[in-house]
Amino acid sequence: MVSGKESDETIEKNIDTLILLQQGKWRKLDKIEKLQVMQTVANIEAYRLGLPHELYVQLGNLNGSLATYTDSSYTITLDEEHMMNADSFEVLRSVLHE
Repeated sequence: MVSGKESDETIEKNIDTLILLQQGKWRKLDKIEKLQVMQTVANIEAYRLGLPHELYVQLGNLNGSLATYTDSSYTITLDEEHMMNADSFEVLRSVLHE
């Protein structure tokens, strides 16, 4: 389990953030806000999966890949163009896949 954060990393405790995945709301978010939503999703998934470490979400230029995962640093890198132009469910799918 991710230590010290168990009770905060639930869907119920983050519903206000997760509501931002609705397409009308997602389109209005800036880059930092979208990244924060995806970090929240990663935190919830780490907790639900019982991972012994935190996951980190960052942006990068992945030249054709939508997202990557680096196991040594527990980092999900999202392609910036993908995050800014795709609908929220496509970006969510990329984060959850990684």
